[in-house]
Amino acid sequence: LESAVFSSLGATKIGKCLKRDIKETLKNHKLKFYDGEMKDLNCLETDLRQSMWDNVGIIRNERNLSYELNFLGKLGKRVDDLYKHGMNARLLELRNMIAVSQLITRSALTREESRGTHYREDYPVEDKNWLKHIGFDIGLEGELYTTPIS
Repeated sequence: LESAVFSSLGATKIGKCLKRDIKETLKNHKLKFYDGEMKDLNCLETDLRQSMWDNVGIIRNERNLSYELNFLGKLGKRVDDLYKHGMNARLLELRNMIAVSQLITRSALTREESRGTHYREDYPVEDKNWLKHIGFDIGLEGELYTTPIS
């Protein structure tokens, strides 16, 4: 139910933010298939999974979360370099995995408390001031916002 509600809200927000017609954009863009080494993509995905487990896993802290954001930025640049040579489903999936990882990590770094399964060893207790949702505006560098939990 949650995914249905939030995907609908996300689609509505994206629709409001689009400045160009999607069909026109696709018509004017020539797609090229990435036929590079799949083992390169497998290695990048393994690096992503391992770093998320090591730094954003069960026990979190500011040092590891900050390190992970930096690592994800570098990993994203490596994937973007591959993307310049073309695309395929695996490459798009990897880009999306990095984007989601960045959002999870930024949210965990922002929430300076422990609540539920989010445990920060540098903020080990719940803080009633954090009874709010954390969100980011469109784009990973977008504005941070919070909304109170009703």
